[in-house]
Amino acid sequence: VMDENPTQERLAEFGLINPQLEVTLRVGRELTPYTLIFGERAPTKGVAFAILKGSPKVYRVLADARAEADQSLYYFRDKTIFRTEPNMVDKVEIVKDNKKIKCELPMEEKGKWEIVSPVKARADMIKIIEIVSKFKDSEVKEFIDEEPKDLKAYGLYPVKTKLSIWLSGDETPTETIFIGDRDKKKRGYFAKLEKKDNIFLIEENMIDLLPEDAEELRERSILFFEEEKVNKIEVKYPEREIIVAKTPEFEWKILKPGESDPETSSGQVFDFNIVKDFLKNMREFKIKEFVSEGHEGLKTFGLDKPAIKLLIWEEGNKTPHELNIGSISGKGDGIYVWTGEQDSVVLIDEKIREVVKESFI
Repeated sequence: VMDENPTQERLAEFGLINPQLEVTLRVGRELTPYTLIFGERAPTKGVAFAILKGSPKVYRVLADARAEADQSLYYFRDKTIFRTEPNMVDKVEIVKDNKKIKCELPMEEKGKWEIVSPVKARADMIKIIEIVSKFKDSEVKEFIDEEPKDLKAYGLYPVKTKLSIWLSGDETPTETIFIGDRDKKKRGYFAKLEKKDNIFLIEENMIDLLPEDAEELRERSILFFEEEKVNKIEVKYPEREIIVAKTPEFEWKILKPGESDPETSSGQVFDFNIVKDFLKNMREFKIKEFVSEGHEGLKTFGLDKPAIKLLIWEEGNKTPHELNIGSISGKGDGIYVWTGEQDSVVLIDEKIREVVKESFI
């Protein structure tokens, strides 16, 4: 307590003659009001002065308490953009500059997102979750217009950029945000939710996450397997082939021609560490460029008669993960391979050829 019964002069010193800030809290079942009136901050010591309405006493309080109370309407408003949890979403549609990309999560393929339009391809799950999470976790930067009269003024009509998400089971979009023009001075983009009228500002980096085209959203891995489930690897060169298989005791053996059961095979034991390192290395190769879809033009890329054919089998699967390695690109920036996982000819780092040969001489 700074003063039990201050004079007018003392109240003026504390900035409490014409106070600019007061906070009323209603407490208990009867909602009894308590009003705290703040004066000025003290020149030093990080404190401010305040009185409780109805009491003459002047209190010294932490300046932080005054700062917390001195808030604008923005502070109290709900600034949530998307409410849906990313792991509950099974459809996403992105329109950016009038180019549409639609992705879905099939019920039978847990975690395996697919691009269904404008191409059919495996989607990068991490990127999709990152986009949805960004709009779930970010907040409105500023509220701009509560009852807009002209959406064109904000670049929101016609809509050129939008993001829609579907909660699993919903037939229509659960949430959709329209994104308009950029405000250079405020460093954000005008936006509005489809189901609300008001216009607000979002951070610039939110729209940067939205891909320009479907290729940006495609999965860049060349093979999808679970290392612990792999039980056979076949490497086929034009003149020979090497097959290694895992026994029930987790020992790897080289199968001789005509052999199929590693447990009864008379072949040599194959180093487990070589298999482990090989599988790890194969997972790290990423696609540089998608060249063509399906089997179109394989001869052009040296894939009609591949230099190396790789088959990776998993326990319980009837078909292997297949990768065919062709010729080096004319620019020398990689090597062409056909990946059965994505049924595409793609360009990747040419080191893959050496990785295969060094592991399976």
